[in-house]
Amino acid sequence: MRSNATHCPTGLGSRVVTTNSSTSPPPSAPPRSSKRSQSASAIAQSSEVRARVLATARELFVTQGLNGTSVDAIAKASNVKIGTILGLFSNKRELYQACLLVASEELATFRSGLESVLTAKECSPTEMLAETVRFSFRFAREHQLAIRLVQRSAIAVSDEERLTNEQVYAAADGLSELLGRIQPQSPQALRFAGRSISTLVARYALASEREIEALLGLEGRDSAETNAALERYVVEAAARLLGFRPAA
Repeated sequence: MRSNATHCPTGLGSRVVTTNSSTSPPPSAPPRSSKRSQSASAIAQSSEVRARVLATARELFVTQGLNGTSVDAIAKASNVKIGTILGLFSNKRELYQACLLVASEELATFRSGLESVLTAKECSPTEMLAETVRFSFRFAREHQLAIRLVQRSAIAVSDEERLTNEQVYAAADGLSELLGRIQPQSPQALRFAGRSISTLVARYALASEREIEALLGLEGRDSAETNAALERYVVEAAARLLGFRPAA
């Protein structure tokens, strides 16, 4: 690197000022791909945090209700700061509504799943009913939290917690339409049957292992065995409700 020396006169003599003939290049900007990667990472992290908050909040809302659950409790249980939660949801009621929406979307997959089961093979009306109830029972066992939250919202006192009848009975009324293919009846009879079977299925699908064992007199048995026995009883009860002879 070459430098130029210049003598500048001063009152006490002269001093030498040294300047560089070349300047250092400005720092390079980060590549665009790096910015995109950082942005994608931030979005993914935000989505993960939102999902964690929703999952934690749903559990607390199910057990303690809207009024019994605080944002502080959700923050502690999810290990997410209150400020972060309120950045994702403006208040607790908005978070509650988001939990209901997730639960409703989760349960909305019921009908398409049942449709695929019923169209997979040819079977008699009695067998079709049995397949319908089995699928409904297993689906309810796998989506217990969503069902509990919807059930709680259905009987809530406050309007802000309560779901509409259309939301509460969406899956049941979808079941009613499918039951019409098995045994044609009046719309009122099908609606009653669909909601009754849905209530029956949900009641026992949400039962604890201890309750199931006591109900069936199978204390100390393997959980797979007790669940299979309960499923058979629910199928038989649904068949009798529709006037069918239970499938063997």
